[in-house]
Amino acid sequence: MTPPPLLAAVAAALLLGACTTPPAPQDLPADRPVDLEADRRGDLPVDRPADFALEYGWTTGTIPPPYNHSRHLEITPSGAATYTAERRYVEDDPSTTVSFDLEAADLDRLYADLEAAGAFQSWTQEDNPPVGGGSWWLRMTAGGDVTEVPSFVVGDQYEVKNRVEAVLDGAIPPAAQAQIDAWLEGPGQ
Repeated sequence: MTPPPLLAAVAAALLLGACTTPPAPQDLPADRPVDLEADRRGDLPVDRPADFALEYGWTTGTIPPPYNHSRHLEITPSGAATYTAERRYVEDDPSTTVSFDLEAADLDRLYADLEAAGAFQSWTQEDNPPVGGGSWWLRMTAGGDVTEVPSFVVGDQYEVKNRVEAVLDGAIPPAAQAQIDAWLEGPGQ
């Protein structure tokens, strides 16, 4: 028995939609010129304001111990950064912090990538956000303006928020990420 054409079309669309992944930050947007030599020189297409800084928070939401945790990244205009992880429901060794410095070229790249991803727009908080799930938020300062990305945004902003998250995750040096991951998987679990 063959399924009705409409049912087959809907099933195919759902399968194809489930197979798509958001584009990587380096692919965004297509109209941004890619000049690797310029990136090495620090000549990026967007000038980073001197006060550029950000705070990025992420949480697993309400899941049971030992898996419930949160992370917080803070980057100052000088490039000094702290990356903190906190375990919830744990009395011994509840948090750890890794400090690192981003060079001016790294800050330039981060700002340009956030700009290209659409981070510096006006964001709208979802009217009825879900309760209990994982989430993340972002607060950026640039050129005297503060941009806040709420934990839950309206539907048409989710794709942009996913691109912004990929940029932020890429800004964390692998060694710092490895330290945090090792701590989260360590004895406090």
